[in-house]
Amino acid sequence: MNKPLPHSSQLPKFKIAGLPFQKSLTAFFILITGSLIMLSYISYRNDNVVKDTSRWINHTQTMLEKSNKMASLIKDVQISSGAFTLTRDTSYISLYKRTKSQIYPELQSLKVLCKMHEVQHSNIDSLDFYIHKLIKLSDQIFLSSTPLYDVSATKLLNIKLRKNIQENINRQILDLQTSETNLLRIKERDNSASIAQSGKIFRGLVTSIIILILTSVFAVGYYFRKKKIAEDSLFESEERYKALINNISEYSISLLDTNGSVLNWNRGLQQIKGYREEEILGKNISVFYPAEDVVNNIPQLHLRTAAKLGKCKSEGWRVRKDHSRFWANTVITALYDGKGRLSGFTIITRDDTYRKKAENEIFKALEKERELNEMKSNFLAMASHEFKTPLSVIVASAFLIGKFKTTEQQEERNRNIRKIILEAKNLNAIIDEFLSVQKLEEETVESTLRLVNLQSFTDSICSQIKGICKTGQVLNYIHHGHQEVFSDEFILQQILTNLISNAIKYSPEHSSILIETAIDTQTYSITVSDSGIGISEKDQQHLFKRFFRASNISGIPGTGLGLYIVKKYAESLNGTVHFESVRGIGSKFSVKFTNRRPPHVEA
Repeated sequence: MNKPLPHSSQLPKFKIAGLPFQKSLTAFFILITGSLIMLSYISYRNDNVVKDTSRWINHTQTMLEKSNKMASLIKDVQISSGAFTLTRDTSYISLYKRTKSQIYPELQSLKVLCKMHEVQHSNIDSLDFYIHKLIKLSDQIFLSSTPLYDVSATKLLNIKLRKNIQENINRQILDLQTSETNLLRIKERDNSASIAQSGKIFRGLVTSIIILILTSVFAVGYYFRKKKIAEDSLFESEERYKALINNISEYSISLLDTNGSVLNWNRGLQQIKGYREEEILGKNISVFYPAEDVVNNIPQLHLRTAAKLGKCKSEGWRVRKDHSRFWANTVITALYDGKGRLSGFTIITRDDTYRKKAENEIFKALEKERELNEMKSNFLAMASHEFKTPLSVIVASAFLIGKFKTTEQQEERNRNIRKIILEAKNLNAIIDEFLSVQKLEEETVESTLRLVNLQSFTDSICSQIKGICKTGQVLNYIHHGHQEVFSDEFILQQILTNLISNAIKYSPEHSSILIETAIDTQTYSITVSDSGIGISEKDQQHLFKRFFRASNISGIPGTGLGLYIVKKYAESLNGTVHFESVRGIGSKFSVKFTNRRPPHVEA
């Protein structure tokens, strides 16, 4: 190699406690930073603990104030209701209502304060129960002032019941206050213990930080004292490394500048890419890429990716000096100087042409197998459906023939015999389609060109196929131009039969189907037009795929192979298929061939 290797500027790899120097120094820094963060966290936590204690004190004071106020309001209710019972003075009614209106908001605020503690929540629920009971009893007392309220004074003045309710209310308020006081005491004790523990941790962390700082200072001094010795040793190892790289022939290894120009060379580059040292130094790596990649700026894109991500791995075609191509596995790595600035790239290339060829062969074999399995699956799914209906008709018709035994039933026997013959033809047509697909898939179809009278041939096909026409359907045939062409009768028969039978199948009864053939000096064509159900735009893009059936042909039997067969047979004669179709209006299919006589044609 002609230039110093990039690792010559790296720091020597000393170790502290089994770790490289850089990692050890980083670890010290992380530990110091972490300790400072922990100190900040402890201070923050202690401040929160103090604030939490203060909040609990305020909470307890608020709880005691509200519970005392609740006790006072309950007392006012008892006084107003008792005084009203004794004096029947209606002025106590307004006092009672005013007191009652204050009780429920206060009770609700107590519930909010106690909702986080199960014991307190239970106490407040009990208090709520007795308050509702007292209010209900008091409401009955004040209702006794109305003339229509007929209740004995003794029942309304149930002193013992009211006293019992009052005692329960007082007990619940006392329990509420006692529980709150105990909770505050527990909170203060826990927070004090937490602050004490944090203090111990705080002192330990400060001691650790001091030790870490002193250790880091010692390690840095040790490192710089050994650096000079390491640099001398590194220079010697670089020289040995250069000799090793130059002797590697299985890989092309080069050093590039920031623009992608080659700065050095190894023997692997000459063996893989064909360039000698004096031929490649200073050249840009774009000389290794195909012309289309250079136009699309792929070499510079790879360099930018390596500069951004540190490394760029790629596979693709590359070009040797003699312009031959090979499949390359390439790794471009970005190099940086001590300040983190981009200083260049290394590029390592391996010739993977043989592996790529093997992968392509495997992929083709797997794809062939996948298509075969898919065809088998589609065949089984379709055959189970398409064979079932004709076979059912044949069995049923054969059974009925046995039932018709008299001479008068001969017409019925003939009708069922015609059904059997028709369905047998349908089954035979399905089998012929599968045989055609098999030949086309195995690429065993060989065309035999000979002189064919296209007009007579097509007219004969139309006469044969009339038997499958629906009621009232008419086949109209028109020919234009000359009559004879050089073609393959079997292929033309397959194309005509599939196109005409499709037109019959997808057209309504009492409709007309037009078949046209035309011959001129350059081309000959076959066109079939119908006024049937047509094909939607969505389905048209899949029309010539195997087993594909349009979405609007539900209930109409078929294999989905007819148009696939037409297209493949047309291509075997270098023909093309064109079609026009509008859903609900009809379809027009046209197959066009070149009209010329090859040298090997049979006369």
